[in-house]
Amino acid sequence: MLREVVIKALQSEFGDRVKINPGSKEFAVFEAKDPAVGDAILEEDGDEVTIFVGDITHGHFGSYESSLSLKQDHEEIVAQSVVSFLIDLFADKYFLKQSRWYGSWIRCDKVKETDMLSPKVRWFKWSGPIHLTDEEK
Repeated sequence: MLREVVIKALQSEFGDRVKINPGSKEFAVFEAKDPAVGDAILEEDGDEVTIFVGDITHGHFGSYESSLSLKQDHEEIVAQSVVSFLIDLFADKYFLKQSRWYGSWIRCDKVKETDMLSPKVRWFKWSGPIHLTDEEK
């Protein structure tokens, strides 16, 4: 089952940093480093895992490799993708952005400073909000 494979990978990589509740819809939670960002919460959604980062955004992690026939192989790919993303998220390698209508994440090396100038978008990293102007502090 996907949940068990992901839980095993999370515990192996993150140890006690992850709170596991295998019987809950929200089967894994990483406590927020900054309350403005919120917790990282993992849910199983069929053959995917959805990761919510506070109220900012969420993303879906699945395996769509047609060359794989075993369900276990697909589950391992999902688990590896989830762990890899979380390692980078916690290392502040992703910007999280939030506007009135949407949220998303994007690797920091793909963002130019000019991309961040819209007053309608709030920017974060896992470590907390990004303050672009003195008024935001």
